[in-house]
Amino acid sequence: MLNPADIKALYFVADGAGGHVFSETLKDHNTNVQKWRATEKDLKGKATPPAADTPTTAAPPSAVPKTRAVVRTVPPAKAPPPADKAPEPAPPKR
Repeated sequence: MLNPADIKALYFVADGAGGHVFSETLKDHNTNVQKWRATEKDLKGKATPPAADTPTTAAPPSAVPKTRAVVRTVPPAKAPPPADKAPEPAPPKR
């Protein structure tokens, strides 16, 4: 921060509206945390699950096929012929 505010706040917590609440003492911070937890509980309570007769797009876990990892390796290069054995000549062209 280029120009920090001149305050003594050591604690902060979300305020439930997209911002934060700052506190100078632990007692005030704990009060703000309790307020946040009440707000959080209200927000979770408002999020209702879909009705039982509403179809869902997600397949049940047992119906989802399991994927397998495929690991492919490069085949080893052909070993060069031994030094004491000359390579076989190519067949003549016809």
